[in-house]
Amino acid sequence: MSLLDRKLLRDINAVRGQVITIALLVAAGVAVFVGSVSTYVSLRSGCDQFYATARFPRIFVTLKRAPLSIVGRLNDIAGIVAVEPRIVREVIVDWPAASQPVSAHMVSLNHAGDESLARLHLRRGTAPEPGSQGRQPSMKRLPTPTT
Repeated sequence: MSLLDRKLLRDINAVRGQVITIALLVAAGVAVFVGSVSTYVSLRSGCDQFYATARFPRIFVTLKRAPLSIVGRLNDIAGIVAVEPRIVREVIVDWPAASQPVSAHMVSLNHAGDESLARLHLRRGTAPEPGSQGRQPSMKRLPTPTT
């Protein structure tokens, strides 16, 4: 063992608490980095899987008073796989159990829930029948929200 090696060991031994602290800090940093990357990959995979199963679009476009004839022109744009026109409105819902006004984002259905884009996800009940008006008898009422 050379003289420099012995000096190095003696210096490390003199500050061993600091060396151990630095090593633990580096190990913790590496663990946080690995955990963050694996969490990101997991979330990205879950998001991609949801988008695929729900046929959720990656881009939404809002047009005011656009004729239905524009759908064909939008489908001709390079990179566009599918276009589905819908009526979307923000509404105030009359919910007697709520202490403050309840707002809703209403989106029309073209194919009774089996849409080509942004498929309807039901937790219980059945999808509305084409042309039906009002609530379906088989759908259960959702619980009153609590604040």
